[in-house]
Amino acid sequence: MCQEPENGSFLDYSHILFALEFFNRYKDYFLTLSRCGLHSILINSINNFMSEHFTNPKNYSEYRLYCYSGGLLNTFLKWEENGCDCDAGEIARTLEELYS
Repeated sequence: MCQEPENGSFLDYSHILFALEFFNRYKDYFLTLSRCGLHSILINSINNFMSEHFTNPKNYSEYRLYCYSGGLLNTFLKWEENGCDCDAGEIARTLEELYS
């Protein structure tokens, strides 16, 4: 579980699933910051990570990357709020469809 996906688009199912599982692995950290109203730390960190790892401007729009980053974080927080009421794979499939 939580193996780094192979190279490809950050919008691929495997990357989305990896991100959700990574967030879930460190959920105590993410949820503590969220509960303390420190969303800016979370979103800035995710945006920086994405910008550093997906730097080829031919393969993505910066706005699409930021939309994806914020949407992924928001989806993760809602999933946790709902008690992880469904499988991470189901969420990853839904997001892949949304972003494709």
